[in-house]
Amino acid sequence: MDKSVVPVVARLADPRLPEVRQVLPGATLHLCTCARSGQLPDCPTDCPQGLHLTITRAQHLLLCRCGKSRRLPYCDGSHQASARGLQAQRLRFFAATSGL
Repeated sequence: MDKSVVPVVARLADPRLPEVRQVLPGATLHLCTCARSGQLPDCPTDCPQGLHLTITRAQHLLLCRCGKSRRLPYCDGSHQASARGLQAQRLRFFAATSGL
């Protein structure tokens, strides 16, 4: 992995949960937009449907690993059932046992 890409949360055992990835200026990412990659959220460099990103500012990305998001490569919470209320919606992005 590129030194300008820092994983904030280690990959969890549950592949449905999103990956939080900190990226720094200058990083280049190739992210999956079709959900067929075996290494979601990353995409093989030869895939024509992949999203090429060159990062211009430091930020955190919430990336889909389940392939159900309608906003690939970004997580939209589709890995969990619908939730009512802001607090319940926010909790969809965390494991039930994480205590968050």
